[in-house]
Amino acid sequence: MYNLFELEDAVAEDGLQLLYVTSFRYEKHWIGTRHAHSFLEIFFCVSGDCEFFVRDSSFTLHPYEFVLINPDTEHVERAIPESPVEWVVLGIKGGYSNLPTDSNGYYHGSFAADSKGMVQLLTLLISELQNKKKQYSGAALRIAQLIMIHLSRITGGEIKQEVSTENRLQSSIAWVKQYIDDNYTSPLNLEMLSDKMGLNRCGLIRAFKNGME
Repeated sequence: MYNLFELEDAVAEDGLQLLYVTSFRYEKHWIGTRHAHSFLEIFFCVSGDCEFFVRDSSFTLHPYEFVLINPDTEHVERAIPESPVEWVVLGIKGGYSNLPTDSNGYYHGSFAADSKGMVQLLTLLISELQNKKKQYSGAALRIAQLIMIHLSRITGGEIKQEVSTENRLQSSIAWVKQYIDDNYTSPLNLEMLSDKMGLNRCGLIRAFKNGME
């Protein structure tokens, strides 16, 4: 089961835009393609397990857990056949997470302590998008804002307006430099490093050149 709900006019006063919501259930083996987005993604696992690979990290997402993937962070998901996964994904343009995290560009946490409230909000969000009643885009945006408030309460951080692209690139460059320091005895190449940053080869070279000026 896969439902994609795209929105065009769900923009908040602070500039955050709800781009889409995906409701997903998969019961077979499946692995996606490594990719990165120019916007924030939030994955909520409602049941089952799935594996995430983010840059050089990997972890399993369990029921009542979530992961925030910051813009320009390369990642991929993999379904586990013996544990059918059901999740809801929000794509948010103009947003950036300053939740307690490291330079890998993601945050993996749990909403188990608030599972009832979070599931109710996610269910209400999907219902609004399915039924498409009057002003449903605005209602969906406000529900998404409530979801982000709940995440802020759980983690002690917040999802706010995106920092500048320059600052994000500097953060990614710092991560690559640290990665090279930690893995200098292993084979390294531009293609592999650029994939992990969510840039192409030329983009990585340009980012490093600008960062050194």
